[in-house]
Amino acid sequence: MTDDGSIDSVRRFACTACGACCNRGPEMELGEATSLASAFVTQLLFKVHSLPLYGRSRRTAQWSALQRSRLPPAEALDEEREHLRNFAARERIDKSKGRSLHLTITALTIDREQGRCPALADRQCSIYPSRPYSCRTVPMHYSRPASVLGGYLESFVGTPEYKCDVSPGAPVVFDGRSIADASVAEARSEALAMVRSEMRWKTAVAALMDDGRDALAAGLPTFDEVLRQSDAGYATVAPMLAAWRIGRDIGVLSPAAFRSVCRDQAALIKAELDRGPGLDAAANLVGLLFDYEQEGVGVPGAPAAGGGPNGAVNVLKSLLEQK
Repeated sequence: MTDDGSIDSVRRFACTACGACCNRGPEMELGEATSLASAFVTQLLFKVHSLPLYGRSRRTAQWSALQRSRLPPAEALDEEREHLRNFAARERIDKSKGRSLHLTITALTIDREQGRCPALADRQCSIYPSRPYSCRTVPMHYSRPASVLGGYLESFVGTPEYKCDVSPGAPVVFDGRSIADASVAEARSEALAMVRSEMRWKTAVAALMDDGRDALAAGLPTFDEVLRQSDAGYATVAPMLAAWRIGRDIGVLSPAAFRSVCRDQAALIKAELDRGPGLDAAANLVGLLFDYEQEGVGVPGAPAAGGGPNGAVNVLKSLLEQK
């Protein structure tokens, strides 16, 4: 095999620590957001992935061409659908539109500034030993099945501002059909195991999204709302606190762990407000701070974030005075 630029060719890659791909905070799994609650302010991220229902159709051929899979269209579709089953908290068949629907639930950072991961310090990752799997599997993210990795890797290293080493001296990371980098392959395997271990938590969240009243009470969107947004090309976000409450209620998080993440998030939000974000961003953060303070208050020996039980209220008054 040669480095000929085709989808099936050998790919070489080495990170140069340029920091260019750290241009936003990471998308991560719910458990990762929990373990990194003292590092990132996060929100829930919902997407509905739509796949062609029938393997031998024009729509599938068009979809496969966009995916740049090395497999024939019908096989690429089967592979993608099977891979998505690792992630989907809810699946539906929409025969009227000839598609299958797959709801995924992850966590996404609320970034401090545009174009920069909050964990980036002088172009270096400040949480590198505990970074989430979305970072550990760059540039062969675990959400992508094997047959599309060659094409995706080519697009990734071709991003103009990225300074990846793809020279003949760089190590082979993809041999044309599979991952040749043992550390990336292991990280992908670990990531998928973690995703599967969280499915009970995610399906508990999804179960509350079927009924509008249940979703509203839990602070979640409905499945249909997420589907409409996804069809329009947008993801849907909701407060991460909703998932942590559900995790506590089903026993994924202990009451102590739940209060701990609330305090961690409140402290981070307060620190962000102290930096003086714009008014619109600040108003959203104040709302989050208030909710986290309410959950964190009353823990023996633990000071409330934001300067006391009314910390969020005081911050909001200050913002209004500035306006």
